[in-house]
Amino acid sequence: MRVMEIPPWPRKFETSDLEILFKARLSQTIVLWPQQAIPLVGYMGWPEDPLRRHEAEQIVRSWSEGSQPVPPRLGRIQHEWLRV
Repeated sequence: MRVMEIPPWPRKFETSDLEILFKARLSQTIVLWPQQAIPLVGYMGWPEDPLRRHEAEQIVRSWSEGSQPVPPRLGRIQHEWLRV
């Protein structure tokens, strides 16, 4: 059985209106929970490849330090996830 290793969120979040949640989150430029968001990006982009997933997560983590490389195929992955 596969398990995603994502740290717990720092606080409980409850909402019944997902449209408001999505609009609020997508309008922000700062990632509020990078400890959870970055691993989720890794699992969404490279679910079957732990090595590439780890490499991509390291690249995304380096963005907060001013680094600008983009993980391979990230643009295509974002496009494909829009359909989900």
